[in-house]
Amino acid sequence: MNGKQKEFLAKSGINLTDGLIYFSENERLYEKYLFRFLEEPTFPELFKAIEEDRREDARRAAHSLKGITATLGFTTDILRFSVI
Repeated sequence: MNGKQKEFLAKSGINLTDGLIYFSENERLYEKYLFRFLEEPTFPELFKAIEEDRREDARRAAHSLKGITATLGFTTDILRFSVI
């Protein structure tokens, strides 16, 4: 990961330092999971559970996303931005 990419992540609200801790400072592994996040199946599961008023399933999906985003070092700023 080059400096420009790291700067972009920081400006996007991603705390790379915290995220890399969970990946033993392995930037290539971190990048792999960062890009996989875009295809995370929990998003559609969450939306479908909300649509169908399956509250426990929605809670479980939201909790999973919370864990994934924390592991990747997403801050509250990025999460607030993505909801708007």
